[in-house]
Amino acid sequence: QSDSAKIRLVNNTYVADLDQRTAAYLNAQGLQVVAFGTPTGYASRTKVILYTSKLYALRYVKDLFGLESPQIVIRPDPASKVDMEIQLGEDWAGGFPDGE
Repeated sequence: QSDSAKIRLVNNTYVADLDQRTAAYLNAQGLQVVAFGTPTGYASRTKVILYTSKLYALRYVKDLFGLESPQIVIRPDPASKVDMEIQLGEDWAGGFPDGE
């Protein structure tokens, strides 16, 4: 279901440990969070950048985060060390599945 996709998380919210908690949650779901990126500025909505063709992982992440098409960017990059980057937004901070 996850294509063994390697994921980088970026915390673009004001919630200090959201990236760490999200990584633990995603890893428990069978995904591989392998890196944390530098925040690019506050974002109200979560965005995913797909660098390789890990479509099963993309579908899973899209459903989990409730993403719409404008929040998904396909940017092929064979040199990328990760398959996708998830830029966490305030929408995820408010909907984080605590206690799961």
